[in-house]
Amino acid sequence: MTNTIKALGQAVSTTVPLFVIFSDTFYDRFIELPLLVTYSGAAIVCILLGLLALAYRRWPKRFEPFRNGIKNVLGQISDSLFSFVIAALVIRAFYPLDLALLPSYQNWWVWLTFFLEANLLLSLWSFKNEKYWYSKAIRFFWSRLS
Repeated sequence: MTNTIKALGQAVSTTVPLFVIFSDTFYDRFIELPLLVTYSGAAIVCILLGLLALAYRRWPKRFEPFRNGIKNVLGQISDSLFSFVIAALVIRAFYPLDLALLPSYQNWWVWLTFFLEANLLLSLWSFKNEKYWYSKAIRFFWSRLS
């Protein structure tokens, strides 16, 4: 089992930096794929992460020497996926909407739309960085619910 964990750690430690470096190219290729392939790939990644979490919960003593490395790798993946989501949101949703609304920039509702877009991006950024009251308020309410 220890050799398997070491092999998994080596595979992840070589794959994650490549993903971080080439995430823009990966995003462009990923978007061009058919939806069935896209959702299947996302499902496979989620299942693999779930199996890793299940193995960690089942055998915590075997994963203890690798805990910091796993946390660093998952942090890098989280940063890359966050950039992936923000880029997709801006490129696929906000940019075409802004181009369509720009000719009528003198109306107040256009500026309201721009403000709401900026507010959404700011709140997403604050959830990631935990530096704004959005994330603190959501975490407070979530802790009260659970």
